[in-house]
Amino acid sequence: MQFLLHMIILLLWLISRAASSSSDQLAPIAKPNCETHCGDVTVPYPFGIGPSSNCYLYDWFEIECDYTTIPPRPFLRLAKLEVLSISIDGTLRVNNPVTFFYGGNGIRQVAPNLTGSPFVYSERYNRLTAVSCGFFLVVRSDENVVGGCMSTCDKNYHSRRNYGCIGINCCQTTFPAYLTAITVELQAEYEEATGGNDHMGMGTGTRTGMGMDGYNYAFIIEQEEFENTFSNFTYFQDKGSVPVVLEWSLSLDNIDECKGLNNRCKIDDPATNFGDTNRCENYVGGHRCYSIETGITCQYYGTADAQCFFPTRWSLLLFPIQIILLGLGLSLGLLIYVYKGIHKRKKIKRKEMFFKRNGGLLLEQQLSSNKGNVEKIKLFKSKELERSTHNFKINRILGHGGQGTVYKGMLADGRIVAIKKSKIVDEGKLSEFINEVVILSQINHRNVVKILGCCLETEVPLLVYEFIPNGTLAEYIQGKVEEFPLTWAMRLRIATEIAGALSYLHAAASFPIFHRDIKSTNILLDEKYRAKVADFGTSRSVSIDQTHVTTLVNDIDECKGLNNRCKIDDPATNFGDTNRCENYVGGHRCYSIETGITCQYYGTADAQCFFPTRWSLLLFPIQIILLGLGLSLGLLIYVYKGIHKRKKIKRKEMFFKRNGGLLLEQQLSSNKGNVEKIKLFKSKELERSTHNFKINRILGHGGQGTVYKGMLADGRIVAIKKSKIVDEGKLSEFINEVVILSQINHRNVVKILGCCLETEVPLLVYEFIPNGTLAEYIQGKVEEFPLTWAMRLRIATEIAGALSYLHAAASFPIFHRDIKSTNILLDEKYRAKVADFGTSRSVSIDQTHVTTLVNGTFGYLDPEYFHSNRFTDKSDVYSFGVVLVELLTGQKPVCAVTRSQEDEYRSLATHFIISMQEDCLFDIVDARILKEGSKTGIEVFAKLAGRCLNFNGRNRPTMREVTTELEAIQKSETTYNESLEQQKKVVSIQHSQVRIC
Repeated sequence: MQFLLHMIILLLWLISRAASSSSDQLAPIAKPNCETHCGDVTVPYPFGIGPSSNCYLYDWFEIECDYTTIPPRPFLRLAKLEVLSISIDGTLRVNNPVTFFYGGNGIRQVAPNLTGSPFVYSERYNRLTAVSCGFFLVVRSDENVVGGCMSTCDKNYHSRRNYGCIGINCCQTTFPAYLTAITVELQAEYEEATGGNDHMGMGTGTRTGMGMDGYNYAFIIEQEEFENTFSNFTYFQDKGSVPVVLEWSLSLDNIDECKGLNNRCKIDDPATNFGDTNRCENYVGGHRCYSIETGITCQYYGTADAQCFFPTRWSLLLFPIQIILLGLGLSLGLLIYVYKGIHKRKKIKRKEMFFKRNGGLLLEQQLSSNKGNVEKIKLFKSKELERSTHNFKINRILGHGGQGTVYKGMLADGRIVAIKKSKIVDEGKLSEFINEVVILSQINHRNVVKILGCCLETEVPLLVYEFIPNGTLAEYIQGKVEEFPLTWAMRLRIATEIAGALSYLHAAASFPIFHRDIKSTNILLDEKYRAKVADFGTSRSVSIDQTHVTTLVNDIDECKGLNNRCKIDDPATNFGDTNRCENYVGGHRCYSIETGITCQYYGTADAQCFFPTRWSLLLFPIQIILLGLGLSLGLLIYVYKGIHKRKKIKRKEMFFKRNGGLLLEQQLSSNKGNVEKIKLFKSKELERSTHNFKINRILGHGGQGTVYKGMLADGRIVAIKKSKIVDEGKLSEFINEVVILSQINHRNVVKILGCCLETEVPLLVYEFIPNGTLAEYIQGKVEEFPLTWAMRLRIATEIAGALSYLHAAASFPIFHRDIKSTNILLDEKYRAKVADFGTSRSVSIDQTHVTTLVNGTFGYLDPEYFHSNRFTDKSDVYSFGVVLVELLTGQKPVCAVTRSQEDEYRSLATHFIISMQEDCLFDIVDARILKEGSKTGIEVFAKLAGRCLNFNGRNRPTMREVTTELEAIQKSETTYNESLEQQKKVVSIQHSQVRIC
């Protein structure tokens, strides 16, 4: 039924498109006999140029054209505002004068009062801006405070650097929606700002770079205009007026006019031939009537006369043709529906056949029983496993074995799994196979790979196991993984874990299990390098008193002697000459291509044959007829799909251009740097990899967006960051950041693989880092793998090296601006990776700082940056100092300190500095570090952290100096540990000699 519904919708859509295509083109922008332009400005209805009241909806929409200027200029007659442009989407741009303040304090109206009009000041497109210093700006509407901002003074600040209006000598703020009147009050913060001491050229006196004869000024302005034209503080002062965006509606009251008409219209004018079969649609300021019979559309604005649009002759002639097409389509749709139903039933029957043949009924019987813990095994659908492996693509293969091929897949809930596709199964052994699956599902041991379920709907069974990421033990033993060699302690632990698992299988499981294929390639290592016994393809379960199993060695291929062809003399079977022979263990199968008869042979027993039904023999000619009819409907579907596809392509192109795709392509096509390695992903690929951005794929949320886990078509696991709604004015900066990040090549920085610009918000694709954040390990959330002092030193050195590279070695210096332990990730080898460059900024080599609105995380924020709005490389050093203190103490960046029997919350940095000053360092150091580290090493580490946290940025070390000192501490601690080990060995030898004597 769903398919038929789609066909009906398609045909109705084609009817409506054809009927309305010509009438849409006739819609005028102004009423007949009315002027359409005043100078360079187009004037669409409901606006109109007077004096004729017939040209505009009502008085507020009257445009007065001043013909005394060249070119002529349009004005809103009642509002007395010059019109710059009018948009039928509900906005218009007008010129608004700049408001000046004399002597500092005062209250002024910064825009005309539009109360009672259909116009409001747009909060989406406008900003309220004030130019002065040392003041508070309070925004009011109808005596209510609706916003405000403040500005500080800085005589060394130059607006020509184009930092914009950021709170220095100038401030900018938004205001609520639907305001029709706006006044501002300027309040001086200190006396100098009022003119008592003209230190900034903004008090009384001569005209300077900030004021004009003692005036300070404020204005509402279109944000895009401000960003495009702002060059210095005198620009808007000299200009006198600035563009403002107003939003308009057709009526002052939003009345549902259709409700009073019972959603039906009736027009008595016989010329319109409107008919009784019509529909009423309400909108702001009026309503629309549409005749279903004749296609006539009439629009009503208040009490004004109806404005009607008539269909062309072609559309009138088209209507009966459309009815015929609809009838043909429905009949053809019914046939296709029947065909699809038969085809679907055939697929279901095929799945049922495989399910029964593969022992599904026996397995369901076992699952329905209450024995053991069998209920946790799942029967997967074939479609789910095909989707998770991209139809078993070659690049998803993890390995081949004697029993089948193993593929890597990702289930709909985000779990990574290993899917084993068995070889052709001996039908005589299916009961044993099912028995093995049930027994394996009952195994519950931490060192045995867990079976999650199976699929029996396919020709060969599919087994689904948990995915073990770190490969086989053989790779580590044979030195193929040089980055992470196995220590003697790890080897002992792994051997113990394997032995424990085998002991469990032999002596503790409900039924003893013989693995029968123990080898280092069948021992896997998980993310914590724990051993997992795998590959139970040849395993056997035995009774408790059974000591061994006796197995077959080989099988005879009967088809080989028949040259892969069969011939049966029995005329009743009508087997024919065109047939195929298929061999399996214990017998062979003959299949007739002509008649569909299938015969199975088991050794010397008689053949067991299956005959097709009469319905299946009659079905073939019906399918031919359906095929012919389907081709005609296929053409219609092809046209519909083509239009739908073109619409999607246009939408993607729009997003691509809006998100800066052309600029990025230009950067990619240039030969600068190493940009060619970044990839532009298709939106469909990323949607498929995350199952349309399902909630269960979310890895985390950040200030810049949401991060999802995905698997690409080539099997790579990636992290996909879906940005928040992007400011279109900042897109060039966004693209610049992507290109710069793509040039970063450092082992301790998360690698950006590419981006997608075809969606409403840009998507960034990063390499996936599996072991979470450093914060989780510092704060003890991961108890299974605590960080040793040596690991903490190595991680700190790696982070410092990455930041040193960003500040001093990259092509353009990069300030990270959000260094914290939650933005440091740990990979499968527990190496540090600096992540989240959402707020980062690149600067020129000779640039020392960036001036921005304060942005960051409390506890990590540089106090110097907080007070000055200037972010330098030393601000990153301060944040890194907090991370060093976290590594040393194991505490959170904001901690509770007990003072006078009460808990006082303060930043960890402040608590650490006070502890250093009071000589209480070792009271706050992590207990594990006190056991493992030397006192000297800990003190040197703490002093380095203290220097990084210096309140004066100039007294902090550079990241290069920090890296050098951390490397020295690492070496000294390694020497200290080696000397301790040597002393332990000497003491052990002395004790053994004493016992011998």
